[in-house]
Amino acid sequence: MISNLFIIIYVIGAFIVISCSVSEKTDRGPLITTNNFDSLSFNPYVENNFPFFSTYLYARHIGNSFTENNVVSRGLIINLGDSSYACFDRDLLRWSVAWTGERLTKSMLPQVSYNDYFNKKNTVLLIAGSPDYVNGMYLGCS
Repeated sequence: MISNLFIIIYVIGAFIVISCSVSEKTDRGPLITTNNFDSLSFNPYVENNFPFFSTYLYARHIGNSFTENNVVSRGLIINLGDSSYACFDRDLLRWSVAWTGERLTKSMLPQVSYNDYFNKKNTVLLIAGSPDYVNGMYLGCS
């Protein structure tokens, strides 16, 4: 009895999935038929006047007088105004780096490499200005 009910529910679910995928929808926009990742131009990924955004940050080897071990996996990049920025590390509850000048390099982890697994074209997000304050990877709450 239970196995018959399971089969009926499975068939009805499969019918719903197939009927939803076959139905034509015109409001989704044009289909993507080519892969031109190397020649695409994107809009700015961060609004210039927005006070913060969340990202990772690689802040190793940014100067001789600063610590070399500084990576942030879940950071808040905060616009302090007057071309000044700071990164708060939400994992370690610390201020990891503060800098002036340009915000960040325009690079992200490669979301375009799924088809070619061994060609990642990795570039990590770096600060583009000059660092003023750098904190090592220590717990900020201690």
